[in-house]
Amino acid sequence: MKNMKPFRNLLPALFTAFLLTLIQGWGNTAQAQTTYPVVFRVDMSDYNGSTPINGVFLNGTFNAWCGSCAPMTDANNDSVWELTVPLAADTFEYKFTINGWSAQETLIPGSSCTFTAFGFTNRQVIVNGPLSLPAPCYGSCDSCTGAPSSGRIRFQVDMNGYAGPTFTNVNLNGAFNGWCGACATMLDPDQDSIYELDLDLPLSTVEYKFTLDGWGQQENLLSGSPCTMTTGQFTNRVHTVTGNDTLDAVCWESCSPCFPVGIRQLASDNNLLKVYPNPVHDVLQLELPLGETLQDPTVLRWSDIQGRDVQGFVTSSGQGNRFNVEALSPGLYTVQFRTARAHRVVRFLKN
Repeated sequence: MKNMKPFRNLLPALFTAFLLTLIQGWGNTAQAQTTYPVVFRVDMSDYNGSTPINGVFLNGTFNAWCGSCAPMTDANNDSVWELTVPLAADTFEYKFTINGWSAQETLIPGSSCTFTAFGFTNRQVIVNGPLSLPAPCYGSCDSCTGAPSSGRIRFQVDMNGYAGPTFTNVNLNGAFNGWCGACATMLDPDQDSIYELDLDLPLSTVEYKFTLDGWGQQENLLSGSPCTMTTGQFTNRVHTVTGNDTLDAVCWESCSPCFPVGIRQLASDNNLLKVYPNPVHDVLQLELPLGETLQDPTVLRWSDIQGRDVQGFVTSSGQGNRFNVEALSPGLYTVQFRTARAHRVVRFLKN
């Protein structure tokens, strides 16, 4: 029998070479994964948002929504921004943003170019070969029309009439942000208890409501009120975006301002006008400025926070300017009346 020792000595080397060949083959296979050039475009010509455009960016699942890592360019200054990205065959979500994440598209759920999951609505593209995508208008699935495709809306809520549990933040929730809870915090820069927030929204009808500390407290709105829409068991505020707009500073859970029109001006000299006790349980006393009397004590307008007449629940006590309000439900109310000098309006809280 021939000596097999030299062959046996070769076995480890052959096995090692075999493994190296397999590993190299796997590596070559991974490196050879096919990618296709995908040209992304967006038309910014109708954009009229509040954020100045210093750069337009492409963000998506393919770049981990990185913010400013994928800048687009507008080489011929036609307001159509472009970027070509090599992508493997797959389905991807994406959207266009401004200045990294300074501003982002607000897309309508259910529109033709979008996909909605977990409260987020993004654009969607299916890659199975080279693609040159059309240039939709920013914030839209459609082409630009030469008219604005979005509007900058200032939302405002007046918390002066709020009488519920204490809160830290006022939030704006709507279909446009997936009813996200605490992601859209409103601000009160002048400390007048009127909270504000500006949003760029597509031209559409939007539903929304104001909440406190995310979803710690939310408005309970009256179905059929002029500013609301009821779908199934949900009643929300509604607004149709037709361009830039500043919405009225409405009272919490109301379609109306906390004061009638002009009340702030009329109240500026009312430092001597008082109602007490405030809050009140049963009998409310009106104390007029010195030298003023009611023109007609029987003509007083009593209203709840939503402007509804509650006249039938208030009676005179027969003792000067004292009125029995015990029949009113707990909440915020206003009483309006005239004196020889002015039209007076004052608020009180019924507990």
